[in-house]
Amino acid sequence: MTQHTKVSTDRAQRYSLAMEFAGQQLRHLIEAYPDSFPMYTLAGKWVIGGETWTNWCEGFLGGQLWLLYGYTGDPYWRDQAEHYSRLIEHRKTDRSVHDLGFLFWPTWKRWYDLTRDEAINAVVIEAGRTLALRFKERGGYLCSFVAAESGAALRKLSRGDSGQRHARSGKAHARPEQQPAVSGLRSTHPRYPYRARIPGH
Repeated sequence: MTQHTKVSTDRAQRYSLAMEFAGQQLRHLIEAYPDSFPMYTLAGKWVIGGETWTNWCEGFLGGQLWLLYGYTGDPYWRDQAEHYSRLIEHRKTDRSVHDLGFLFWPTWKRWYDLTRDEAINAVVIEAGRTLALRFKERGGYLCSFVAAESGAALRKLSRGDSGQRHARSGKAHARPEQQPAVSGLRSTHPRYPYRARIPGH
């Protein structure tokens, strides 16, 4: 056995153990807290229905379930992945966050890639169109949930890359009169104070 083969074998074994452990943890989570999307713990316990600043993490759980199905081929994980994907379908029209990619890319997009079902793809597209409503024609960026001006930093960061092309792809669906009426760059949340930082300001 060559050194390269040994390293590859060791890495595969570690990967296998990690996936096995992830499966155990996820099975416990969804069976102990069915239909929930816990995001943080308090004193070592999952907090269910606790206070959140912004609601954008639900796609991660479904995404992990899809990854486990892809790794194991176990129908149990696919059933759970589909179920937790459906639980967030209504978010496809959610205008309150800019993180719809975090919700639908790990879940519905992965589901579509597996099945090529156009009904599933339609959900992904609608979520994308909802996100595209945040497009600012004048600045060429997608504004965040903090304020209409808070995505301005994206102009320099994404110019010439796929992020800028993604923003432009939604122009046909972005209507100024449909933009959220938000002013200022500062969050007033008592636990998570935040001020958007824009280069040059």
